[in-house]
Amino acid sequence: MSDVGRLVRERGLVVLSQVTATEFLDTMSQLGPTYTHPDGEADGTTLITPSERPGELGRGFTMEALPVHTDRSSLADPPRFLGMRLVRHGAHMGGTPMFADLDLASVGLPKDAIASLSIESISSGHRLPFQVGPHGLRYRDDTHGRLVGPHDLVAEIRRRTARVTLPVDWLSSGDAYIIDNHRIAHGRTAITHPARTSVRVLAYSPEQKRKT
Repeated sequence: MSDVGRLVRERGLVVLSQVTATEFLDTMSQLGPTYTHPDGEADGTTLITPSERPGELGRGFTMEALPVHTDRSSLADPPRFLGMRLVRHGAHMGGTPMFADLDLASVGLPKDAIASLSIESISSGHRLPFQVGPHGLRYRDDTHGRLVGPHDLVAEIRRRTARVTLPVDWLSSGDAYIIDNHRIAHGRTAITHPARTSVRVLAYSPEQKRKT
């Protein structure tokens, strides 16, 4: 495993300051097999900007804020690593990255309470278990998937998630971050300038089987 992969597993999040596109892609390739996202290119990269994606826009490609979530939460075993390089980014553009360590959001909750929660797909109604802790993370509560379960417990998880969600507003163009998608949920504030652009890559860890 690369040093970056080890650090991401230990810390949950690693920032790469002022890296080129080639350096970013090389780093991601060292983590494990690349996941080919349905919105991405054949090389595994996805250009994320509200002004350049062809076809019908999904929420991630609009100016709207994105609540924290885990990527590819509809999969039984989502890719472990998510990397994002900020191509054009600054405070005046919005799109401030936000992160939430959901281990903190679940502290003190009984295992049977966690087991009573699911993530329900808005489009299909299919449900997968809400998941936190040492066996991974699955969290979604937005227009793609919603948290379902006992009303009071859902409200409490939402309250805790909001409390542990932190914006990181000092990153700039050329910076990148890699998160453990099985531990840290991520999102962003609303974009205020249509030129704001980033590139995303998802990768499986070596012990995962590659899925497309």
